[in-house]
Amino acid sequence: MDEIKNGKTKELRWRVIYGYGSSNYISIDESYLEKAKYAMITGKVFNYKSKTIRGREIKSIEPDFRFYTGWFDSYEYGSGDDQLQIDRDVPTEEIENRVLVADKRVAFVISKNQPELLQKPELLKIQ
Repeated sequence: MDEIKNGKTKELRWRVIYGYGSSNYISIDESYLEKAKYAMITGKVFNYKSKTIRGREIKSIEPDFRFYTGWFDSYEYGSGDDQLQIDRDVPTEEIENRVLVADKRVAFVISKNQPELLQKPELLKIQ
């Protein structure tokens, strides 16, 4: 699901937080959102590129606002101007809609006990 803003297509990205340190996260694209949510709920292993995380280690999955704003990980945000930039740059409505779809898909996979469907997103056309 892409957003077109100012003539540019923007992909949707999330951070999977798996620890308490500032570097204990990975940034994932939307094609991995269901897999990450499934792992978090069930405690199963989540693989993304060369990273493997046990689902029970996942603390949260949140929009990667730093991806949208272009901020470095070390940037300490907090001013009113920062919030204005977040409000302007983060495609909140698209993210919320995508999360709703992912939640429905993961609930379906869990209810049917068919985790293999996560490997075949074309079969998860639940809207």
